[in-house]
Amino acid sequence: MKYTTIEELENYVGVDIASTFESQMENWIEGISRYMDNITNRKLVADAVGSGEEYEEKAYDGDGETYLMIDDCQEITSLEIGDVYGENLVATTNYIKFPRYTPHRRIVLKDYGIFTSGIQNVVIKGRFGFFNTLPKDIQFACTVLVAGIINSQNKGNDVKKSESIGEYSVTYTDDKGVTDYNRAIEILSSYRKLEF
Repeated sequence: MKYTTIEELENYVGVDIASTFESQMENWIEGISRYMDNITNRKLVADAVGSGEEYEEKAYDGDGETYLMIDDCQEITSLEIGDVYGENLVATTNYIKFPRYTPHRRIVLKDYGIFTSGIQNVVIKGRFGFFNTLPKDIQFACTVLVAGIINSQNKGNDVKKSESIGEYSVTYTDDKGVTDYNRAIEILSSYRKLEF
């Protein structure tokens, strides 16, 4: 999932991007979107199935409990439980998604069933992500970060702030750019999944 568009970037930076440069822009958008997922420890937005994307499949380790913690999930299309090494998978519909409303973070088996202890022996297919659709603040953060990459390509700019984010350098040339960058980082921090 890409968290901004070329049109949003053109509106933000106030210039039309040449069609010969669009494939590079798409690469930067994809790279920054992936960076945003990595920095927040979660997939921020679930892929829209039907737009060329298929349901994602994830494997988890069963632990002998009646519930299983999963990644943020918007929709579960199938649940299969196998033996210790994830072989002989058997589909079940005898479960409850928890919480009831998305994002689901746990699956509870009904009738006191347990997730067999094993290694990647529980397979879930669905749409994983914290949000179902792209929120405006996530789109804004991605737009600002990609705009910073564009600015860093123009070596003649006066630099107010320059940072490295992942494998990219971002540059901002005025107070508004610096303020927007700081806001983008705050947005990402607010969605960071803490793991203990």
